[in-house]
Amino acid sequence: MRQVANDIFDFSETAKRSLARHWAARSQASGEEFVQLFGDLLERSYISKIELYGEREIRFVGETIEPDGAIVRTRW
Repeated sequence: MRQVANDIFDFSETAKRSLARHWAARSQASGEEFVQLFGDLLERSYISKIELYGEREIRFVGETIEPDGAIVRTRW
């Protein structure tokens, strides 16, 4: 499941954005460790729950782009 998620999600970018201005203060090793731990957290919290949805179809119904992020609306 994690490999499929790695192909879809940019864990590195998501981890950087989660720390915002605090990312720049991290060393390269610390940043790499954080990305790994952050990915582990997402996997345990969300990605593993994808299996619960089984064969349900998830439809994209729209998006809103804002200066500080985006909202993607879906239905299933």
